[in-house]
Amino acid sequence: MVRSLSTTLPILVLLCGHVRADDIPTTDTVPASDTSLGDGLVTDYFRMETQKLTERAFAEIKTLEDWTSQREGYRQQLLEMLGLDPLPTRTPLEAVVTGTVREGDVVVERIHFQSRPGLYVTGNFYRPGTQKGPLPAVLYVCGHARAKENGISLGNKTKYQHHG
Repeated sequence: MVRSLSTTLPILVLLCGHVRADDIPTTDTVPASDTSLGDGLVTDYFRMETQKLTERAFAEIKTLEDWTSQREGYRQQLLEMLGLDPLPTRTPLEAVVTGTVREGDVVVERIHFQSRPGLYVTGNFYRPGTQKGPLPAVLYVCGHARAKENGISLGNKTKYQHHG
């Protein structure tokens, strides 16, 4: 065993001796892998799974009575999925309108409120200019996204404009 190792080792060293550090590929010289096939497979998988969920989501609800009897169960599931079970204690919103813009039949109110004491949320409230009294509202969280057009960065807060 020692004899065969003493013979084999020098041969391996001679054969491998021509490999230099310059020959080892680096991240600069190796092209990025094309992941589009895998990305497409994952996208297709989730599309099919969500389609299955959508098709059976309300399969057992045929009438208003069905919905009325099951509504609270669905609400409870939603709250649990959102991590809101139990609901946090309500605190005063302390909503403030800081400015108003009128454009045609639309009024935009610039607002801020406190979602929790000391935690401020800013936003725009769009409403019809002729409406009197309370209105329903939808809180849309824009978040941040990197938006680029023609290689020019538009900033992180502009992407929400494309959401509609």
